[in-house]
Amino acid sequence: MTRHYLALDGMRGVAALAVVLYHIAAVPHLRAPSGYLAVDFFFALSGFVIAHAYRRRLLDGMSFAEFTMLRIARLYPVLLLGFLLASMRGAALLLLGDPGAPSIEELVSGSTLNLVLLPTPIVGAYMFLNVPAWSLMFEIIANLAYARWVGLLTSGALVGVLLVSGVLLVPVAYAGLFGAGGTIDTFHVGLVRVIFSFSMGLLLHGLRERFPALTLNPYLLVALLFAALAAPIAHPLYDLVFVVVLTPAFLILGANSRSFLGAKWLGEISYPVYALHYSLLSIGSLAAGKAGIPPWVGMVGLVAAFCLATPLLTQFYDIPFRQRLRQAMGRALALAEPRAGADASSGRSA
Repeated sequence: MTRHYLALDGMRGVAALAVVLYHIAAVPHLRAPSGYLAVDFFFALSGFVIAHAYRRRLLDGMSFAEFTMLRIARLYPVLLLGFLLASMRGAALLLLGDPGAPSIEELVSGSTLNLVLLPTPIVGAYMFLNVPAWSLMFEIIANLAYARWVGLLTSGALVGVLLVSGVLLVPVAYAGLFGAGGTIDTFHVGLVRVIFSFSMGLLLHGLRERFPALTLNPYLLVALLFAALAAPIAHPLYDLVFVVVLTPAFLILGANSRSFLGAKWLGEISYPVYALHYSLLSIGSLAAGKAGIPPWVGMVGLVAAFCLATPLLTQFYDIPFRQRLRQAMGRALALAEPRAGADASSGRSA
């Protein structure tokens, strides 16, 4: 990997903040009614970035196990913190007798299964303690599928996948389900969304040299992305246009764009904010209610404080945890490979 797309990092941060505003939904004069479409933008961006970072390495011999280890090490520390925070929030609601509190069974199930990225079977939402993590579950599935079949995913194959999944997107849009995918009964929606957008990102990365060097002022580009996610347009056609037309346009322009002031910081906060914001909003609302102030003030205040503190979280928690996790899994992988080789040799001898 010889190039880092800083403008795309910044755009990912803007999209994450749009999701926060979509979930708050009550901030005066600042909302993102179409913020749910940021998930599809994330899927496409993930496909582009994963292909950029790993395609050549996978084709050159990186094992599926090594790729899995690197992806888990990258995503799990923050995801673990999100689930721990969500479990604490659920326990606090239960102790306070809040009508929206989970049951003990739900809390125990979510606190055990979700911590190892497994869905909770006793409630409708896969990751009900930390709801937005459903999209991260689908992203991990897409990452692993890519690593397994990278050699088969030629441009022609990806075009075929896009045509089939694109047709399936139409009934999803006209059923008003573009904000869905995180529950057992909408699994098919999440699957279609991630297949289309992740494949789009892979294809755009493969064809990136063939596109004309279209550029746009990076500040205007970021403003347009936020405007598209903040648009108060509740229509299935808009959802389709955003995913099929605007998202690839944003990716191409972002990949060609120079960096801009704040892009690095926005990139740093994007994943932690997305993974933790749901719990932060609930805690901020609860604290504001106890203090007798509007809930949205507590929500915005806590998320804003978290955004400012995220570089410290990255430096003192995320990066050290990632390094230790990679080392531990690397040792486990090194021990497993000789054993697997010995088993294979024994099988041949037999």
